[in-house]
Amino acid sequence: MSLSNVQDIPRFLSVKQLTKLYPAFSELSLRWVLFNRSNNGADSFVIKVGKRKIVIDVEKFEIWLQQQKKI
Repeated sequence: MSLSNVQDIPRFLSVKQLTKLYPAFSELSLRWVLFNRSNNGADSFVIKVGKRKIVIDVEKFEIWLQQQKKI
């Protein structure tokens, strides 16, 4: 996946796909965010499909990420 053409980015991504799009997040750190999603607001961008599958709404993830600024 390349950030050069935003239109090519799917709206919903798996955890592994999102870490490729945002290399600042390791898979483990993103899974920690997802595990604690009820406490950190990350539930706003997570969609649980079935019992185990989790997909991430990229647009909502970016909004959540901007809201995390502490500066």
